[in-house]
Amino acid sequence: MSDETDSHELTAVLDKLEDRSSELEKQTGSPLTPAHIRYADRTVVVRKAVQQLDAGQPFDVSSAQALVARYFQDLSAGREYHDGYEPEIIWPKESELPDEAKRELTNESAQAFVELKKQRQNIGTDPILKGESEIFPEGIYDIDDWDAIEAVMYAAFCTLPEEKHIDVLKSLLDNLEATHGDGLDTIMPMINFIRESPQSSDLYRVLLQHVAKSLSHPPRFGDIYHDNDLDYVGIRELGDLRLEINPDEHMWDDPAHDIMWDLALFDFSSEPFFRALVRLEDEQMRQIVGEYIKQKGGYAETLNALRQHMASGNLEDGERKAFDKLGRVLLGFEPEDARSFHDCLEDVYKSADFSDYEGYASTEAIDREILLREAQGIEAGRILDIGSGGGRLAIFLAQETGHKVTGIDISEEEVLKAHIAAEAAQVGNTVDFRHGDMHTLQVESDSIHLAYTLGRTLTHDETESTLRESISEAWRVLEFGGEWILDLPHPNKGNMLALRQRSARVCASFGLEVSVVDNPDQPGTKMPEIDVVVDSPDGKNFYNRRVPQLDRVQKLLEDQGFEVEILKEAHLEGPSYTSEDRNVYIRARKATSGPSSEETERLSRLSATLRELSEQSQDDE
Repeated sequence: MSDETDSHELTAVLDKLEDRSSELEKQTGSPLTPAHIRYADRTVVVRKAVQQLDAGQPFDVSSAQALVARYFQDLSAGREYHDGYEPEIIWPKESELPDEAKRELTNESAQAFVELKKQRQNIGTDPILKGESEIFPEGIYDIDDWDAIEAVMYAAFCTLPEEKHIDVLKSLLDNLEATHGDGLDTIMPMINFIRESPQSSDLYRVLLQHVAKSLSHPPRFGDIYHDNDLDYVGIRELGDLRLEINPDEHMWDDPAHDIMWDLALFDFSSEPFFRALVRLEDEQMRQIVGEYIKQKGGYAETLNALRQHMASGNLEDGERKAFDKLGRVLLGFEPEDARSFHDCLEDVYKSADFSDYEGYASTEAIDREILLREAQGIEAGRILDIGSGGGRLAIFLAQETGHKVTGIDISEEEVLKAHIAAEAAQVGNTVDFRHGDMHTLQVESDSIHLAYTLGRTLTHDETESTLRESISEAWRVLEFGGEWILDLPHPNKGNMLALRQRSARVCASFGLEVSVVDNPDQPGTKMPEIDVVVDSPDGKNFYNRRVPQLDRVQKLLEDQGFEVEILKEAHLEGPSYTSEDRNVYIRARKATSGPSSEETERLSRLSATLRELSEQSQDDE
């Protein structure tokens, strides 16, 4: 055998010895066992878990589940103590401990911990100091008697095979239900674990199935017995540990509601939430959607959250069909109904034919009459059409008065149609049409003499917040003494009342109860307290709108600094209207005193900055 061959063989042997040495080095110290996790001092458990993680030794499922049980055990005991009532913790007797636990409690790591505790007074609050661990380089600070266990618990989850993530999630949910958790402190890390897992979609589905079950059958607190000192006392069984507490003083919300609150509040959870939602059985889906609507803050907000993800371009064909089906269910369509669910308002304008829209035809004469009367009082100045559509009213005013009219509309297709119509009417030099949004009008402050928003355009403000933005923008662009003409359908009469009643029935199908109050405009009748309606300009393309109460609109206008007057209440006529349908015209005059447009702009910028900071804060969470 040549020297070269001998050298290669020696190198191979040395490599194997080095690998074996590394392996033995990693195995230094026995891995945590479930018995150790259940019974040892919490700091011992944390330090041994960190030792195992730093050595690259994976946890098995039983040890990970034991960490879950220990986390909720310590959380419950610590929370009761912090709430001003120290619970009685009933530990098993030493004779009742399994042999494995006895060995673990007297092993070398526990003895080493005793010596360490003599040297460090802060070992309880700082179980791992900065620089002591590779996986926790900044150390672990155990402020609430359960933080450290939580940190190593989620780190241990990451060492498990991906297919075992469902097992530990089920353990988390079972313990969360048994102990009622601790709000965001418990639920947010769990949702983050779900989001980061390669099994995210399946984990979200397990989460939502658990929530649906809890909503149907809320968990009971446990056995209750009478105690002379504590009145009524609850017994919480946490593995081998029994925790006695007073449920009259220490009851928490069902964690299912807390989970739904987090999912509805934080956008980063929203897309996987909807992906999992559409995979549920119909009954479970309706339960979850109903709770989501409650926690999200409204019916329209939930529709818009769904639309946001449909428009993102991240969905595969099968997922998009499932999202579309859910959207149609939310609109109140029957399962076999083939009408489309539009993921944005612009899509409705692209699809619908407004050439014979009876809503315009019914009010055309009155619209023209009111606008012509208001415009004729202007000697020279600019007129602004907010929501100009195809340009019908702007072109009419330009022809009749010669004033310069600017039209702004959210639909690029409608803006193009308006340009073509203006050229055909030979007023292309007088009328200017732009693509824009009524919440951020690209118009100079204090520059408009007359503005109008007709065709019931303000019903596209789906929340009171966005309606306030529209009102603020109209106020900003008007000169002092300038006027804004707007119209709204009467919410408490005819078809709009019927549509609101229909929306209430849709909400009821998701388990939501809508309050019913007296109808102030039809004595002796009732109406639901819901402003969202679903309707269509052509009977084919549907979208949700918001039809607010008129006195509320008047209050918002006055709060902005407008002087408000109801000009007219006119009949709406056509095949889809009833004899009770009304269109209400309102004049809002910008008062000659009040905050300047510059101040309004500064407030608007501040509001936008605060919204950005809020969104950033949610992202940081």
